Amino acid sequence: MAADTPIDMSLWQGRTDPEPDSDRWHQRIEPLASNAVPGCVLLGFESDAGVARNQGRTGAAEGPNALRRALAPLAWHRTAPAYDAGNVRCVDDGLEAAQQTLADRLTSLLTAGHLPIVLGGGHEVAYASWLGLAQSCMPKTAPPRIGIINLDAHFDLRDPAHIRSSGTPFAQIADKCQEWGWSFRYACLG
Repeated sequence: MAADTPIDMSLWQGRTDPEPDSDRWHQRIEPLASNAVPGCVLLGFESDAGVARNQGRTGAAEGPNALRRALAPLAWHRTAPAYDAGNVRCVDDGLEAAQQTLADRLTSLLTAGHLPIVLGGGHEVAYASWLGLAQSCMPKTAPPRIGIINLDAHFDLRDPAHIRSSGTPFAQIADKCQEWGWSFRYACLG
């Protein structure tokens, strides 16, 4: 099961400098509205389910809001707008539903012309992010070429036959490509 958590603009706090052109993220980020002009959209993914299934250390669900607090006081160097779209929260062990909800939200953002950036913690966000991008490409006649560069301390290439987790995003992508008749190639460099 998945749930949307409301946009918490109170996370966006920091100092305000008196000089012109010295804005910070907390002064410029806006909550996403349905009629917003295209811009960069931050969307959080609160999930510990994949990490817990992978027998890892939970806490990844706190990542999106921690990243917002870290971004808030940083200097603003953008010319286009930036929005906060809140979080998709994985409820209990409902990882698959939460991944699909995140993918659907990303598809909507991409279709509206936004550049979404997913704030997450656990690597289960990789499959949902890919799925959102892939779904946004579906009306096209030929399968898209989607490239993923993954920089991580470990490969996350676990066998999903036992359970889908934060260690199986690329296997999930491969399975979905096979289901859709798309090609899938990958290389691991160590």
